[in-house]
Amino acid sequence: MQFVPGHLRRLRPGCSPSDVQRAAFREHCRRLGKADGWELPYGYTFVTEHTRGG
Repeated sequence: MQFVPGHLRRLRPGCSPSDVQRAAFREHCRRLGKADGWELPYGYTFVTEHTRGG
């Protein structure tokens, strides 16, 4: 199995992130102690940390 940390992912044109992913990104920033930029950049979504494989 492989741990995958939370990260931004570019969306296809015309798509937008869900409110759940917006909230997950804000929580990720809060945990990291990020002082600014808690909103997702335009055209991106947030992929939460997870384990791949198994």
